[in-house]
Amino acid sequence: TCVGGGFTITATHDAIPATNAAPIYQWQQSADGGVNWTSIANATTPVLTVSSTTQAMNGMRYRILSQSGSCAIAASGSTTLVVNARPSITLASPTVNLTPGKTTTITGSSSPAAATWSWSLNGATIGGTGNTQVVNIDGLGNYQATVRDVNGCIGTQTVTLTQPSPFTITNTVVNASCHFANNGSLAVFAAGGSGTLAYSIDNGMTFQSSNTFSNLTAGAYNIIVRDAASCTGEISALV
Repeated sequence: TCVGGGFTITATHDAIPATNAAPIYQWQQSADGGVNWTSIANATTPVLTVSSTTQAMNGMRYRILSQSGSCAIAASGSTTLVVNARPSITLASPTVNLTPGKTTTITGSSSPAAATWSWSLNGATIGGTGNTQVVNIDGLGNYQATVRDVNGCIGTQTVTLTQPSPFTITNTVVNASCHFANNGSLAVFAAGGSGTLAYSIDNGMTFQSSNTFSNLTAGAYNIIVRDAASCTGEISALV
């Protein structure tokens, strides 16, 4: 069984003579390979049902004791429970922010190895039985991968793809001391977008990682901010 799954063990025995009293049963479990046994509360029928398992139950042994009338108590042979962990799934995408014309590929991996993959988008089943999904701007939302691994255990993992948040841009200006002086400066503060931001003061010809421009003469400037997805925002400033 898998972690969180249940199991049922059914005991059978030879026919009991009609003159004997109805048999009584008691299931037991052992966590040390059968050296010591403890009775399971309320487990007094030929069928033992456990609704949920944990990884700590892996290797647990089970047996049943039975007695009819004055006969000696009989102990069954034991059976060992195997509890397999659910698969650990990782979903990776080069970006989780998409813009028009851009695509990304979600790639999944699973341990233990996956036997089958299935996918859903925002709760609705979509095509694909492999470990990848190619996504464009029309496919934004919550992608869930469901894996059945080689042990038959099922696990899920989710990744969310969105559009970058809009830019919010402000600036702080230090004016040049006079019209022909080049001692002005301009700092741009941008929020939003995706990933690392870059800044241009020459209409996008060149970009720099610093948000500060120095040695400026008096005049009007247009600053372009660009994010990792090549989305841009602009702000004008007068130095």
